[in-house]
Amino acid sequence: MAIKKNPTKIAAERELGRIADICLAKLKMPHAQLGFFLLADAAMERLRKAHLPKHAKPLDVLSFPEPKQFPHPEEKRGKVLGEIYLNWSLLKSDPERLRFLFIHGLLHLAGFTHAGKSDTMKMEKQERKLLASIPTLSPHAIKSRYRN
Repeated sequence: MAIKKNPTKIAAERELGRIADICLAKLKMPHAQLGFFLLADAAMERLRKAHLPKHAKPLDVLSFPEPKQFPHPEEKRGKVLGEIYLNWSLLKSDPERLRFLFIHGLLHLAGFTHAGKSDTMKMEKQERKLLASIPTLSPHAIKSRYRN
């Protein structure tokens, strides 16, 4: 039995792939690789319980860097940064927030943190810079693209 995928989700995944390419090029990491997943609330809740049990609020984004010694027997075209998990249930109606959180997760994989004030300022500056580099969609195009 074939699994039918939501066309809205497919459009969002394509958009995030395009954003990843733009951001990685701007970060001078054009050959880097990453995985990203749009998950339902229940799956995000399982990840929250497993990795952030003290965090009480529902999560909208989680990123996990690739373990340094993780074997990659397949041909490597670039460094594997890790994976980003986004809460599709919370974000499908807000494409701008989805873009922002995707970029936020990508920056964590690229080594940015918000551990201290200086790190936070650097990360926020880079977030603004990357968001500004992404061609914007008209409000109508955004609504039609992510409506569901």
